[in-house]
Amino acid sequence: MSGFLEKMTMVTFPAGYLAVYLLKAIIWFFPAAGGDEVTRSYYFALTLWVLMTSLGYFQWFYLVPKILRKFKILKN
Repeated sequence: MSGFLEKMTMVTFPAGYLAVYLLKAIIWFFPAAGGDEVTRSYYFALTLWVLMTSLGYFQWFYLVPKILRKFKILKN
Protein backbone atom coordinates (compact mmCIF):
# COMPACT_ATOMS: atom_id res chain seq x y z
CA MET A 1 0.00 0.00 0.00
CA SER A 2 2.78 2.43 0.76
CA GLY A 3 4.22 2.10 -2.76
CA PHE A 4 0.82 2.89 -4.23
CA LEU A 5 0.38 5.83 -1.91
CA GLU A 6 3.81 7.26 -2.72
CA LYS A 7 3.32 6.96 -6.49
CA MET A 8 -0.15 8.48 -6.46
CA THR A 9 1.04 11.33 -4.24
CA MET A 10 3.90 12.10 -6.63
CA VAL A 11 1.59 12.10 -9.66
CA THR A 12 -1.06 14.27 -8.00
CA PHE A 13 1.27 16.57 -6.03
CA PRO A 14 0.26 18.89 -4.28
CA ALA A 15 -3.45 17.96 -4.37
CA GLY A 16 -2.57 14.37 -3.39
CA TYR A 17 -1.60 15.47 0.09
CA LEU A 18 -5.06 16.96 0.54
CA ALA A 19 -6.64 13.62 -0.40
CA VAL A 20 -4.47 11.63 2.00
CA TYR A 21 -5.11 13.93 4.95
CA LEU A 22 -8.82 14.21 4.20
CA LEU A 23 -9.22 10.44 4.10
CA LYS A 24 -7.17 9.93 7.25
CA ALA A 25 -9.31 12.53 9.03
CA ILE A 26 -12.47 10.67 8.01
CA ILE A 27 -11.02 7.40 9.28
CA TRP A 28 -9.98 9.09 12.53
CA PHE A 29 -13.54 10.37 13.10
CA PHE A 30 -15.13 7.01 12.18
CA PRO A 31 -12.65 4.32 13.32
CA ALA A 32 -15.14 1.45 13.28
CA ALA A 33 -16.33 2.08 9.71
CA GLY A 34 -15.67 -0.76 7.31
CA GLY A 35 -15.63 -3.74 9.64
CA ASP A 36 -12.46 -5.83 9.73
CA GLU A 37 -8.94 -4.71 8.73
CA VAL A 38 -9.00 -6.27 5.24
CA THR A 39 -12.26 -4.56 4.33
CA ARG A 40 -11.06 -1.22 5.72
CA SER A 41 -7.80 -1.52 3.78
CA TYR A 42 -9.65 -2.29 0.53
CA TYR A 43 -12.08 0.59 0.91
CA PHE A 44 -9.27 2.91 1.98
CA ALA A 45 -7.26 2.09 -1.16
CA LEU A 46 -10.29 2.38 -3.44
CA THR A 47 -11.46 5.66 -1.92
CA LEU A 48 -7.96 7.07 -1.94
CA TRP A 49 -7.49 6.15 -5.60
CA VAL A 50 -10.78 7.79 -6.63
CA LEU A 51 -10.08 10.90 -4.55
CA MET A 52 -6.49 11.30 -5.73
CA THR A 53 -7.39 10.67 -9.37
CA SER A 54 -10.20 13.24 -9.24
CA LEU A 55 -8.06 15.85 -7.52
CA GLY A 56 -5.14 15.20 -9.87
CA TYR A 57 -7.37 15.54 -12.93
CA PHE A 58 -8.88 18.76 -11.62
CA GLN A 59 -5.46 20.13 -10.72
CA TRP A 60 -3.57 19.33 -13.93
CA PHE A 61 -6.30 19.64 -16.59
CA TYR A 62 -8.43 22.47 -15.20
CA LEU A 63 -6.67 24.55 -12.54
CA VAL A 64 -3.12 24.75 -13.94
CA PRO A 65 -4.21 25.66 -17.52
CA LYS A 66 -6.60 28.28 -16.12
CA ILE A 67 -3.79 29.85 -14.07
CA LEU A 68 -1.42 29.74 -17.04
CA ARG A 69 -4.00 31.45 -19.27
CA LYS A 70 -4.58 34.10 -16.62
CA PHE A 71 -0.89 34.99 -16.57
CA LYS A 72 -0.78 34.71 -20.40
CA ILE A 73 1.83 31.95 -20.30
CA LEU A 74 -0.46 29.61 -22.22
CA LYS A 75 -2.30 30.86 -25.32
CA ASN A 76 -5.80 29.59 -25.93
